[in-house]
Amino acid sequence: MRLTRTGGMGVPFREIVDVRTDGSFDMWRSVSSGAVGSFAGTVPAASLERLHGVITAALGSGAMPDEELQADAVVDTYTFDDVEVEMSRWGPAGGGPWNDLASTSGSLLDELLDQPDAALTMRVDPGLESVALERHGEGTLVLRFDQGATLTATVWQGGAAAGSWSTGIAETPIRTEAGWAVTLPLGHDLDVPAGAVVGVDLVGWLEHDGLIVQMELGDGS
Repeated sequence: MRLTRTGGMGVPFREIVDVRTDGSFDMWRSVSSGAVGSFAGTVPAASLERLHGVITAALGSGAMPDEELQADAVVDTYTFDDVEVEMSRWGPAGGGPWNDLASTSGSLLDELLDQPDAALTMRVDPGLESVALERHGEGTLVLRFDQGATLTATVWQGGAAAGSWSTGIAETPIRTEAGWAVTLPLGHDLDVPAGAVVGVDLVGWLEHDGLIVQMELGDGS
């Protein structure tokens, strides 16, 4: 199976995962609250069995219900040998097994983040004074923050944004290797009320398959 996720508002998705029948996989993530970059390894046996089950059920259920995709929708394109299916990220309304496929695939994209080949993560200092960017895996990941990069901290309270701060990052292209890490200061002046949550996001650019691809990495808040 190949799943390609594209589109969306803001930073566009460019997610690609190939899962082979033996469970081996390759994946690229460009928008994530966990990690971005390339990933490779083996799908856990239970997850692979679940994936095979929902694929069989979806393909055996007949034609997928009609779905009108909006211009800014996140679109998932599935390829199974010579069969290609396109649907929204959550699947068509009342899609039954197609919705199960969408849900299972979405969970798998996040589950496989723990097998990095060349991936970038971000860790926020508990005191909100800095963020640490760290490279994981043995592959090479090229950061193209010379194309423009922004670090943003947003205060969330009661489900609404209560304030934000951002700063630009100007860097030459960085060819990162295993173990690379850098700490960036968070020189914000945000007022953080009791009970509020602060989320930090990094928007920048990475090289992938000869292209410069926009990325968005969150801290999971």
